[in-house]
Parts: sequence; C-alpha cells; structure tokens
Amino acid sequence: RGPTPAYNAACSPHLSQHPPVVIATSIGKDPSHTATQWILDEFVAANSQLRFAIGITDFSYRELNAAAEASILFNSRSFIAFPGSTFSHLVKRKVLGNGGAFHDVEMASV
Repeated sequence: RGPTPAYNAACSPHLSQHPPVVIATSIGKDPSHTATQWILDEFVAANSQLRFAIGITDFSYRELNAAAEASILFNSRSFIAFPGSTFSHLVKRKVLGNGGAFHDVEMASV
C-alpha cells in the first residue's frame, strides 16, 4: 500500500517506551487531510504496545494548532522529524537546545 511498514521499522528504535508518545500531525484534523488517515492509523496499529497522544483541532486556524503542538514538543526528550518539514526543523532546534535527542528518519531508505 505504501512505505508505511518500512517507515514504522525505521522509527521504531526511536520511540519511547515511556508513555505517551506524542504525534503532532495535520492528518485527520480537517477535510483536506483525511485522505492520508490510513498512514496514521497503520503507524499507531504497528506500534500498539505504546500509548499515543494525538492532537485534535480546537482552533479554526492551523497556525494556532501548530503553536499548541509546538509548545508540547519543545520540551520533548526525543523527537522524530518528518523530512523536509519546516515545522520539524523548528522543533528540532528547540529540542536539541533543551538537551533532547533528535532522530531524522530518511524517507529515501523507506
């Protein structure tokens, strides 16, 4: 169906065994992102031994949603970025600045 099993395997060593694992994504938050809901669903199902926290949309402006999720992610102990994402780059800088770990999963290998 797609690169999901390989992506799950590449991310797996970096997922914390200390709950929750926070997933910050626009998938499923508005009608323009529902076509990729299966990617998120498969990722969560493949890692069912973990407890996930996935944000919901409380604001009609995506920038406010991103700011709310960023405020949580900035204090992460570990962060897995999505390649090419400006949001991920910003979070990476803050996490590393706070002494956290950053993991870059290459999509080319997935």
